[in-house]
Amino acid sequence: MKLVLDIGGNKVLLSVEAADKIASALADGEWLENKYVGRDISPTNYVNLISPLQITDTLKFGAMDDDSYGALQLATKLFREKYPEK
Repeated sequence: MKLVLDIGGNKVLLSVEAADKIASALADGEWLENKYVGRDISPTNYVNLISPLQITDTLKFGAMDDDSYGALQLATKLFREKYPEK
């Protein structure tokens, strides 16, 4: 099985072990939050804040079974053989 993680609009296929490492690495992370606060607090209506990263809200994984992954590997191999320049 492969886990599918969207990173910047790109779907990345990961092993369960690799996904676990990513989740562990981000568990104690922080994120830069651009929070709307209104004009009475900030002239731009927004302020940057550092907030704790909640990986349960941030990391969303999909799953791909082994048969589908194998079929996709074969389709990719055949495509690359037919269109090596693409």
